[in-house]
Amino acid sequence: GGRAAAAEKTAAEARQQEAKAQAELALKADTAERLTASNVELRAEATKAQQEASEAQKEAADRRAAEARARSDLKRKEEEFAAAEDEGGCLREEVAKAVDDCKQAQERAEKAELAAVEARSAEVRSRA
Repeated sequence: GGRAAAAEKTAAEARQQEAKAQAELALKADTAERLTASNVELRAEATKAQQEASEAQKEAADRRAAEARARSDLKRKEEEFAAAEDEGGCLREEVAKAVDDCKQAQERAEKAELAAVEARSAEVRSRA
């Protein structure tokens, strides 16, 4: 009887160890699954941040181009104005409008630059 009891005890311990090993395996598999999902989510967020930064940079470049066009228009109109100053107040109004357009384009370009910088730092933070 003693040998049978010892064998049963050994078998029971083996079953307990097997159950414990299976529970640990299930826990590790669950943890790996959660980490994978989290990793996928982080990658998606990083990609989105990169796209937003790239869009903000493109908008900033577009606004800088608009500002350059406005400056060029302003310079041309100032030259026209200097050449035909005696033609009256009509040209003065155009120059004033061009100056205003240029200022607005500069403000938009500055805002776009700021948005690009913020998007880049958000991208850097999302990678950290």
